[in-house]
Amino acid sequence: MNRSEYLETIEGQRRELRKRRQKQQFFLIAKHEPKAKGRITDDVIEFQRHISGQMDQFGRRAYRSRVVLEIDFFSHQNDPPAVHTLAKNYMDLLQKPVDGCGIERRRLLLTDDRQIDVLIVNYHLRKLSEPEIHLRVNTVANFTQDLALLKRIRDNGFSDADGYRSKGGWDEMADVHADESLDDAMRSLRDWEQNRALIEAKWGVAAFESMHYMNVVRAQELYLRTFEPKVRDLFLLLAPLISETSGMERLNTQMRDMVITPPFMLDLAHAPVPGAGKDVFKTNVGKALAAFKAKHTLLFPLRTTVGVTLICVPPKNHSVLGKEQYVDLDNLARYVIPAVHEVLRPPSDAAYAFDVPAIKDRNARSWHAERLEALKRTPKHSVIQYQIVRLPRMSGDPDNGLVRLALQRGGVGEGLWRQMDRIIDKWDD
Repeated sequence: MNRSEYLETIEGQRRELRKRRQKQQFFLIAKHEPKAKGRITDDVIEFQRHISGQMDQFGRRAYRSRVVLEIDFFSHQNDPPAVHTLAKNYMDLLQKPVDGCGIERRRLLLTDDRQIDVLIVNYHLRKLSEPEIHLRVNTVANFTQDLALLKRIRDNGFSDADGYRSKGGWDEMADVHADESLDDAMRSLRDWEQNRALIEAKWGVAAFESMHYMNVVRAQELYLRTFEPKVRDLFLLLAPLISETSGMERLNTQMRDMVITPPFMLDLAHAPVPGAGKDVFKTNVGKALAAFKAKHTLLFPLRTTVGVTLICVPPKNHSVLGKEQYVDLDNLARYVIPAVHEVLRPPSDAAYAFDVPAIKDRNARSWHAERLEALKRTPKHSVIQYQIVRLPRMSGDPDNGLVRLALQRGGVGEGLWRQMDRIIDKWDD
């Protein structure tokens, strides 16, 4: 069996997966409180020394190619910076060493933050006993090869595949089927509301309000899950990077546009560019979110935590490798996330969504009161995750680019990259 034949087998793909996994880099900066950009402090210097030391230990140089970056912020301080502000600061710190840090490297982890094609940021408010920052980075080439493996798993595309073992588990692993459909949840909510008088007469007002609240939360979660981007959507969004697409650009564009076109995603119009274009973009964001809120009344007020996915295509004259003037992904988040907070008012923790004094059950009221006390002086409204994916341009794309926004369930740590890993790990096991 030659090498090309071997790579078509399950074992060959597993071996390639191991190689890619070894190239990933993980960083855990313990007992480090995430901070916004400001003066150079001992914490900043210690953060950069940690990155530099680990890079030196494993003989790594700063990345020069396109990368995927995931950051988890575990904050304990009072009045912590907003999630998009933190990301901007630490992406800057991953590049050039600050004065006085004693690091001889010209660049730490990245040579430029425009290298980042996929950015995933998770915001944890007082979830651990100590503040921390977690980082994970890999090349876009390895990321898209993982996607190609996932496509093989879904399609059972191995020369020695056992159909039951791989293809049979795809739906379960990819979470295609929900335990409860949105239709069922909506029907339950309507039934509860229509029978309010009977329920209150039999079990009391408190019982009705409690169960009504839970029905609303369940309906909102399923509503968000219905429209949130899935791993399988990446096959269409990144098709030109995953496999040979010669002669298929028109089809790829049509399939991609099915994913990014409303109602599945909000159209934020053109991409933000230097000058007045930024102000126009911010205005478009506010208008799109307000229209979405008026149309999707079931979701408001939000009773569940949410995340945000942004899909962007750079303007035509900014898309040549090495010549980008397009806004960095961290700056794109800074234009969008504050508007999400202002217009949609997502709770940063489920505890903030409850009217705690009105909870009749003593144990439940006590638990929520304790959680609120633990969250004192943290942001009441915030997305707890955002992820941004920059797509390759296709011939029919608008000259000034495009940006799309989708809301998703607020499961911290459930970004597309980790979902991909979970599916692959189940297959590998």
